[in-house]
Amino acid sequence: MIIREILKQANGKIDRLDAELLLAHVIGKTREFLIMYPDHKLSLGQKIKFKKFVRKRKKGVPFAYLVGKKEFYGLDLVVNKHTMVPRPSTEGMVDEAISQITNHLMKNKKITLLDIGTGSGCIPIAIVKALEYRGTGALDTYAIDISKHALQVAKKNAKKHNCDIKFLHGNLLEPFTKIPKLEILNSKLVVTANLPYVSARQYRELPFLRHEPKIAITSAKEGLILYEKLLQQISSAQTLLPASLFFEIDPEQSVRITKLINMYLPKHDIEIKKDLAQRNRIVKITIHKPA
Repeated sequence: MIIREILKQANGKIDRLDAELLLAHVIGKTREFLIMYPDHKLSLGQKIKFKKFVRKRKKGVPFAYLVGKKEFYGLDLVVNKHTMVPRPSTEGMVDEAISQITNHLMKNKKITLLDIGTGSGCIPIAIVKALEYRGTGALDTYAIDISKHALQVAKKNAKKHNCDIKFLHGNLLEPFTKIPKLEILNSKLVVTANLPYVSARQYRELPFLRHEPKIAITSAKEGLILYEKLLQQISSAQTLLPASLFFEIDPEQSVRITKLINMYLPKHDIEIKKDLAQRNRIVKITIHKPA
């Protein structure tokens, strides 16, 4: 079977662009190759693999899972069924964290970056590589996830992009609080967290999410239970302050997350940043050291 024919068969089953990119991946060529050589013949194995991909894509399996990678902040990252697919909206958090870190580095402050719920490692890797490219200085970087499978993926991505990141397994902030204080002494802490924030209702109403790991997508208490637990842990870890925190949320959670922050962190400043669609997406919290 040739390229033209197999793409024609896929027409109407899945998006044309998806079909072309999947076929290009299967045969190890570019999409431009498909256009230039529509009569190129596929092997039997390539034909079978492509048709399998088409069936899965039609069922809603994310494109990134089929090809095993996803671009994020200009970086090619490994992803699989154990990690959430990185979203463009999360790049806004990277921008905000880089701006904050750069500001601290310009003041000759030592920086410790901590990413909680790291998944594929996309956030800390993007931050480290961007700072490296800009030549603004190094920082100590830690990344935590409760899923050992996700940490394996994150470690692969860190190795792929030559990033020095210390990966910790555990629940939210807990593994970090066990690090000897000497390692983070006199360091300004910057925390990024893109925790599961989809509510049970949203999860039911958005079936395309069900192909990604539920543990990385949804949480109780209208999607905010994990952020509440993290805020509780931070409020108890006074030795880590001062700190700058960046949370990604659903736009509908702005009021509720603000109430939670006010409940657990009495001495702080809050800013809510908008994404490219001008919807509330990133919560920036500046916590001042207690007097």
